[in-house]
Amino acid sequence: MALKSQKQVLLAKVEATYGVDPLPTGAANAMLVSGLKINPIVTGSADRKVIAPYFGNMGKIITERHAEISFDVELSTSGVFGIPPAYGLLFKGCAMSETITAGVSVVYSPISSLEQSLTLYANVDGMLYKMIGARGNVTAKLSAKGVPMLAFKYIALYASPSDVVMPAAVLSEFRAPLAVTAQNTTAMFHGYAALVSDFSFDLGNKMAYRSLINNESVIFGDRSSTGSVAMEQPTMLGKDFFAAVTSGTAAGMTVTHGTVAGSKVVISMPQAQPTDVQLSDLDGVQMIQMPLQMQPLVGNDEITLTYN
Repeated sequence: MALKSQKQVLLAKVEATYGVDPLPTGAANAMLVSGLKINPIVTGSADRKVIAPYFGNMGKIITERHAEISFDVELSTSGVFGIPPAYGLLFKGCAMSETITAGVSVVYSPISSLEQSLTLYANVDGMLYKMIGARGNVTAKLSAKGVPMLAFKYIALYASPSDVVMPAAVLSEFRAPLAVTAQNTTAMFHGYAALVSDFSFDLGNKMAYRSLINNESVIFGDRSSTGSVAMEQPTMLGKDFFAAVTSGTAAGMTVTHGTVAGSKVVISMPQAQPTDVQLSDLDGVQMIQMPLQMQPLVGNDEITLTYN
């Protein structure tokens, strides 16, 4: 019987012990995602270089195997002070901490030690692709007149696919996002209220699958956060971003999405350094686009997301 590729369920749960399946369920751990892409087995190999009295391919020896998965999530909130968004645990698998202040806020910040891992179940019409020991990276994109999105990509340990009945997914905790508009979204860049058409960031985690004698794991080796902003070009009197580029100036950038207390997300970057200026046109208006280097200020703070 053919598997119907549009019938998909994704579950995710934080692992208490690395690589030990915490058994996520559809009732408690279903994720509302789009653009699900599964690469259930990624291999490394070595050629067999044996000699023979004839020509021919002697095949390969598989030396490593792991899995990869990626998907998008709408950037929304729980709507309640101090309650994480339904997808919040996905940040934990991206080397980020979760700090909950009851009745006030939830903050996600990058970390450089004691990173957590996830188990992900991707079920496609009864075929279960299990991803254990998953660690990954997150990017974000907010475009005017669009839906704000987070994109996650994980590397995980390989597990053989299996036939498992699709679970019933409970997704009631996921709220619809707000569109990126003048009414819902504001931005400050280097102290200037920029008229932004597009903003993106990449946390920049460097993950590696390692297969050693007595150990198999996915690790975080480094982080290099970057971003990009496109805005209406201000006058030189309004703001001289060319000077900021040539001087290598890094300063704060904040993007606030949402206006109702308890339903806002604040993306903060204390040291955003523009490194180039490119000209473009939008609706007959001169625009500039700048790639950004997101630097830490005191450490582990180059990009934070505050839900409040």
